[in-house]
Amino acid sequence: MARVFVSYRIADSAGHAGRLADALKSVFGRDAVFLGSDDIAGGAPWRQKLTDELRSSRVVLTVIGPTWATVAGQDGTPRIMTDDDVVRFEIREALGLRRAVVPVLVGAATVPPVSSLPEDIRALLARNIITVRDDRWQSDIHQLAQAAAALHPTLRLQFWSSRLMSWRVTMAVLTLALVFIAGLHVLLVRLDLLDARTLERLPLLLLLAFSLVLLFRVMVRRTR
Repeated sequence: MARVFVSYRIADSAGHAGRLADALKSVFGRDAVFLGSDDIAGGAPWRQKLTDELRSSRVVLTVIGPTWATVAGQDGTPRIMTDDDVVRFEIREALGLRRAVVPVLVGAATVPPVSSLPEDIRALLARNIITVRDDRWQSDIHQLAQAAAALHPTLRLQFWSSRLMSWRVTMAVLTLALVFIAGLHVLLVRLDLLDARTLERLPLLLLLAFSLVLLFRVMVRRTR
């Protein structure tokens, strides 16, 4: 079950929500993020599926685009004001389950007026709002992921910055290891403590072993 639930209105912000969910999957892991109706199989009981996912989730992100509160049905009534609106259902359930609900503005959207929402979900706008801008997407996603991780300890960040730091440590260890091996090689060969031919192969064998460890590490990170 996912730990981050992404709620969105298809007619308003499907593109932004999909991109946001993909970005968060690269940060928290593919199975840690649930994207509303996109992750519900055809013919499945959607209310029960959404309720189950919301119960297992710890953080609910409500993606709000420019028309999120004004998209209307055939009778002209804003869908957010109708009882059978999926987005309203998701928010109401999340608030009722006392989940950490975060409004996320996308597509240059502004905060909708409280009066434009039904009373049962107006508490949404009392939460801290995060804006994700197209021209600052990476940095804003970074901020959003950090905020989500701060709301629940089970969410672990896997940003490239932390990976880069890890790679710096790895390269430092590799450099020190090579220096040590080279020094040991020269010392032992000159002192003729071991067979020279065996020692000549030692650095290559150790370097090959270390390279295999690095390759394994890269493959493990890509499958997370």
